[in-house]
Amino acid sequence: MGLRGPVDLAANLVLDAEGTRRLAARGEVSTDERNLLQMRSPELVRRATQVLRLDAMDGVGAVAACDGATSARTASTPLVRALLRAGHGERAGRCATAIAQPSEQALAAASIAMAAGDRAALRRELERSFHADPDSLAARFAVLEAQQPWRRATGADFERTADGLDDPSRLVIEAWRLERARSWKGLSALDGALGSIGHDHPAGRAAARARARWRVELGGAARAREAIELIDRVLPGSGWPRDDLLLRTRATFEAGYGAATVATLSDFAQANMGEDRDISLARAALAIEARLGDDLYAGDERIRLRRRLGARR
Repeated sequence: MGLRGPVDLAANLVLDAEGTRRLAARGEVSTDERNLLQMRSPELVRRATQVLRLDAMDGVGAVAACDGATSARTASTPLVRALLRAGHGERAGRCATAIAQPSEQALAAASIAMAAGDRAALRRELERSFHADPDSLAARFAVLEAQQPWRRATGADFERTADGLDDPSRLVIEAWRLERARSWKGLSALDGALGSIGHDHPAGRAAARARARWRVELGGAARAREAIELIDRVLPGSGWPRDDLLLRTRATFEAGYGAATVATLSDFAQANMGEDRDISLARAALAIEARLGDDLYAGDERIRLRRRLGARR
């Protein structure tokens, strides 16, 4: 069902208690003896604008006014991320605005910017969160992760920010070091500990990415299938969709899922457009595409995908 914790359930509750009462106030009660859903569904559908009327408000306005995600008691960064995973972008924005604590509010806004692929806003909101509360674990880890340490070396500023983080965060930092050293067996030895990091922990997404990485690098269809499940915990809402989509492309290819490989390559091509296009990633994607069978998709479609993978804009 896609429910990993309480925030995932909360993300799918469209109305709060008051909104639910207002929604049901004008409706008739359905019971076992008088099952309206079974006997009168067609009529209810025809009369939907009357039965589901909330005072003088339209349905969208009612949801916005009575959204449980926007109360000060429930609004949080984990809930914003769960709403983004569920595809509720507008609700995520309302939830982020309702967060009272400045550092967490900025961190939630950073999550929204990350999901939208707005790198400038992501950096701005992360800096705002960090400056509002330099001791915040979530803010500090997010600042570190924004440097993409699994791809490049880190310096003194990174180490100062990382100093004093909790054990799960330090464990992910060690995983990053092993990734940079391409020590895949060393990284695999940390898999059990990385798997114990909860999805809603600030380091949870990075832990899932690292666990997927070593599986893809060591190869094998069984490991690749496990990697797909792990990387899908990071997507959607990834701040680095090119890296994650390329990793998923490699996993689907190794798993033998040809159609899924083509679909993920197409998503990667879309994410890798523009002035900041990563040529090295594009070359890796083209290398995978070249190994696909000719029977997966038509020649014209294949030519278009190859052009998109190599296009600069």
